[in-house]
Amino acid sequence: PFSLPEEWRRYFSALTLEGTRREALEDGRRTLPVAPAEALDLAFLLKVERLVQAYRELGHLAARIDPLGRERPRPKELSLEAHGLSQEDLSRSLPPFFGAPTLGDLLGRLEAVYLGPVGFEVVHTEPEERAWLLSRLEAPWPKPPREVRRRMLERLMQASLFEAFLQRKYLGAKTFSLEGLESLVPLLLEAVEEAARHGVREVVLGMAHRGRLNVLAHVVGKPFERIFREFEEIFPEGYSGDVKYHLGFSNDLTTAFGKVHVSLNFNPSHLEFVNPVTLGRLRAKQDRFGDRERKRGLAILVHGDSAFIGEGIVQETLNLSRLPGYRVGGTLHVVANNQLGFTTLPEEYTSCRYPTDIAKMLGAPVFHVNAEALDELWFVLRLALEYRQRFGKDVVIDLVGYRRRGHNETDEPTFTQPSMYALISKKPEPWRVYGDRLLAEGVVAEGELKAKEEAYLANLESEFARVKAEPGPVVPHGLSGIWQGYVGGPDHLVAEVDTGVPKEVLKGLLVRLASVPEGFQVHPKLKRFLEARREMAEEGRPLDWAAAEALAFASLAAEGHRVRLTGQDALRGTFTQRHAALYDYQTGRRYSPLHHLAEGQAEVEIHNSPLSEAGVLGFEYGYSLDYPEALVLWEAQFGDFVNVAQVYIDQFLASAEVKWNRLSGLVLLLPHGLEGQGPEHSSARLERFLQLAAKDNLQVA
Repeated sequence: PFSLPEEWRRYFSALTLEGTRREALEDGRRTLPVAPAEALDLAFLLKVERLVQAYRELGHLAARIDPLGRERPRPKELSLEAHGLSQEDLSRSLPPFFGAPTLGDLLGRLEAVYLGPVGFEVVHTEPEERAWLLSRLEAPWPKPPREVRRRMLERLMQASLFEAFLQRKYLGAKTFSLEGLESLVPLLLEAVEEAARHGVREVVLGMAHRGRLNVLAHVVGKPFERIFREFEEIFPEGYSGDVKYHLGFSNDLTTAFGKVHVSLNFNPSHLEFVNPVTLGRLRAKQDRFGDRERKRGLAILVHGDSAFIGEGIVQETLNLSRLPGYRVGGTLHVVANNQLGFTTLPEEYTSCRYPTDIAKMLGAPVFHVNAEALDELWFVLRLALEYRQRFGKDVVIDLVGYRRRGHNETDEPTFTQPSMYALISKKPEPWRVYGDRLLAEGVVAEGELKAKEEAYLANLESEFARVKAEPGPVVPHGLSGIWQGYVGGPDHLVAEVDTGVPKEVLKGLLVRLASVPEGFQVHPKLKRFLEARREMAEEGRPLDWAAAEALAFASLAAEGHRVRLTGQDALRGTFTQRHAALYDYQTGRRYSPLHHLAEGQAEVEIHNSPLSEAGVLGFEYGYSLDYPEALVLWEAQFGDFVNVAQVYIDQFLASAEVKWNRLSGLVLLLPHGLEGQGPEHSSARLERFLQLAAKDNLQVA
């Protein structure tokens, strides 16, 4: 039976159930099953089933996801005629498993679900996931509770008023306004609330400059005063810093389900490169509080539409999502879709139908949502986070809006998109539209919203007046929390640390590094490798590089310091030198001596990475930000290949201290040598590192 198409299996299953319902005769016997007359019309039911599949697969193409109201062609497959049906069939009855009594009722439900303000792309997901998603989509959608709708309206209003306030007070200043996508603010705040309901206690957020000031103020809770002082641009002596829309912040947010710590990453102008940094930070937090199931932390990445499909680092980051050394339990991706790059239209920046098509490499569900449909957005968000909680995988919300102004506030967008901006100029502020709807439904009272508007603006004016009355420098980000006690600055001002280990301790560790469990079949060619280490422990042979490295890791782990090393072929080592994992020659069972050093030792993680430099280095940099007491290392297969990850070296490692006052102890291992392998294997580009290290911000050994 499993060779039959799904729709046939469903039909015959229904017939089987129907056949078990037999009328009892007086003598206890049962009559033969009698199927309803229409149940025998297999051709009709198959046509209906194919119509349903067409809506599931193609409905997103005609969904009303564009808040500018531009027409989206309806595929011909979404017609009755395309499947051999007609208007006369609308009154025909359907079996119960279709979820509607007649074809007309079913068609109305399909139109409401698949051609409304949300476009669903779920048919490419795994069968179990697809069945679960469809069961949620095609059931009646819950409506946001009254208090949630009031809360979303207030946040939408504040997001809009904040942008207008900045543009009045700081005329001509670049803010990279969120106008046209203000619903990102209630979306992120509701995401924190909903994540807390699922037990999440840490949220790490990565995003670019568009809307960052709004998110800093209304999502992460950065005080208005600090933001306004950054506009005043009074800097303390010696301050280098960064532009205000690159800065990060962290805060504890109170939800109905407990406190959640939310961290917004600092990041440079290089779009999307903050993505693996965000995931690395979350992985470190999860490891810190023992979250091996990856359930108590959530990464949210906010992407631009043209950058999401355009920047290769996106693919590298997505590829990390299910790998053992990098998984964080699924990421919530939100595409802040302006339907426009700087001046570049979608047909110019992607060869795909949607900028989100890159996420299909993971089989991730994609929900395209009209940014002005707040109630439906709330439903989609809950569905997305429930999916992530249930399956531990990435999920994408494509928030489709527009950009009310140019790329920045000094830009003129009508030079290149006059017709698009003619439509935008007629659009009212989204909060007023949603407010009118809630007013009509009695969710908010007449005059209530006006009072909230006036109170919010009065608060902004008060903070602004205080900054003007009490001029003062910007407040640099300080080292706090787990970074208390660490210092940066010139190397000569930092005391040298005693890193010595007693010889007897090293001997004992080396013996354990050369030991395997009883019955473990060591590869014949590695027996001499282990014997050599035992000889080193007995001082019968000098230490080689690999043994010295293994002892460095082992001594730190034995003292309680976590060690994490990743890179291409890092477990064995590019040069067959490390062998951090041994494999039983008969069974393939893996054994890692570094995991069996001492009772209560710290964890030692060594992972083979994918064939990627930038994504993996970015991840390890992020990990180092939230685990300062760990030794975190990334190893290039050959040192020459490090320039593939140059963005992370220039924009993060070398400059984060002076720009953002963020320290990192990340170690880069860059093996190379003049061994006849040509110019791409003989240099680790050390001259570049030496140039970058002029202010003691890097150590080159």
